[in-house]
Amino acid sequence: MFVMKSKEEIIREAIDSITQNTPINNFYAGAIARSIIEAISPYYQDLYVFGKDILDNGYISKADEEHAELIGELFNYPRRTEQVYNSETNEYEEVKIELETYKYELTKQVRAAVSSNEEALRLACLNTHTEQEVFLLYWLCKTDLMKKRSKAK
Repeated sequence: MFVMKSKEEIIREAIDSITQNTPINNFYAGAIARSIIEAISPYYQDLYVFGKDILDNGYISKADEEHAELIGELFNYPRRTEQVYNSETNEYEEVKIELETYKYELTKQVRAAVSSNEEALRLACLNTHTEQEVFLLYWLCKTDLMKKRSKAK
């Protein structure tokens, strides 16, 4: 779980860490160590916000529209469009599907990709006879996937 920290918490933890690990103990207003800590604490707070954004948008269920579409690109599953009738213009328009529908479809694509790779490995293992062959096959499949990923980049 990711816990956001306020500027005050960051300053308090920095002071505690410095007093425990160094002989510095003057943290009154105007002290050099306190000034440095107060000067850099907003940057650490920004890092917490940045980390939370990354964490939130890394999950399909929490991703905003932009990040959901980026995740879709990773799985080669772009957001579908559908034709909707516009009564004002009396024409059909192409509109992207609802975000929640797209997220749901993405979760199905992720499961399909994972299960298809596992299934291919299971089918290949049916023809093996020894434990060494199974490990060799697993290693070959894994290195083959790595080669495909590096070519895709």
